[in-house]
Amino acid sequence: QKEDTIENLFFQGLIDGTDQMRYNGPKVLKIHRCTGHMHIGGIKMWLEDAETSELICESVAAYGNDPAVNEGFLVSMSVTDFTDDDEPLLLTSDRRVRFVSHYNATIFHAGVMGLFQLWYSDEEVQISPTEM
Repeated sequence: QKEDTIENLFFQGLIDGTDQMRYNGPKVLKIHRCTGHMHIGGIKMWLEDAETSELICESVAAYGNDPAVNEGFLVSMSVTDFTDDDEPLLLTSDRRVRFVSHYNATIFHAGVMGLFQLWYSDEEVQISPTEM
């Protein structure tokens, strides 16, 4: 029997049509921050609800405009924080989410890649259905 790695569970879901992975982690994650990392051509990245397309958090690319230093280069990515005045975002384990990475493909870019980071805590919390 194959080991229950993420890859094996993912591919098994594709093969048997369930598109489901087993998850044994906490029932609720507290999301505190999200940000992306992209290279030239990147526009933005976001995490959304897979059923409603509701935006959960996003990170938008900014490009330099100084011809002598950074014109046309991606210089920063925005950060979504849920920590200062906001409470952390509660994400339940049964909520299906989708990650989207949007690049401008009008000009060829070799080596395009992107990373998306979530800062979270996983202590057990009790939430009511109205808080989700």
